[in-house]
Amino acid sequence: YFLHKKHHEYKATIVSAFVYSSATEHLSNAIASGLFYTLLSRVYPVHIFTVIVWLTFRMIESEDGHSGYDWPWAISNWIPFSSGGNYHFFHHSKNVGNYGAIIHIFDTLLGTNKDYIKYKAAQKDKREGKAA
Repeated sequence: YFLHKKHHEYKATIVSAFVYSSATEHLSNAIASGLFYTLLSRVYPVHIFTVIVWLTFRMIESEDGHSGYDWPWAISNWIPFSSGGNYHFFHHSKNVGNYGAIIHIFDTLLGTNKDYIKYKAAQKDKREGKAA
């Protein structure tokens, strides 16, 4: 958590928040990405263009996830079982749960999105006029 703490100084999701992090976090992300590519290319040949396309996709998805909007045409909505902007907004506003960047399967399996599920159910009940 200490590496990612600076990023969570933003309680709302805005685009500039996706790059707002400590130098240590930037360095660790760069090392992890380079190490992952190096190890993967030793086992399975991956063309550098594929890596560039993937990194571009992830940058756009991260900007989208921090935009504060859940647009129907957003990249995150192209992926089945994707979490979307509202999911990440909850992660920032409550600073708990919803750790999955694109797909929330592991959050569901590990139970780290229970608060979000309760929050969404309460929102739905409120819209439908049900008592909480």
